[in-house]
Amino acid sequence: SGAAQVEQAVQLISKAIQPISRNLRFSIDDTTGHSVVRVVDAETGKLIRQMPSQEALDIARVLDRMQGLLLNGTA
Repeated sequence: SGAAQVEQAVQLISKAIQPISRNLRFSIDDTTGHSVVRVVDAETGKLIRQMPSQEALDIARVLDRMQGLLLNGTA
């Protein structure tokens, strides 16, 4: 389902950026009926970025492809 894909994308993005920035927190807001991914500074609680779920899926797809290239040793 679409919501499950967005959840999976958020998990992938969070895992990918974890070594770079531990103070960012990704969450999904479904209150409007549309999934919105929020990037929040975990220390201050300040909203840094908010993006439509499709944009998060696109980012996750690119990260997944990059990880695949790195693991396969091809560029």
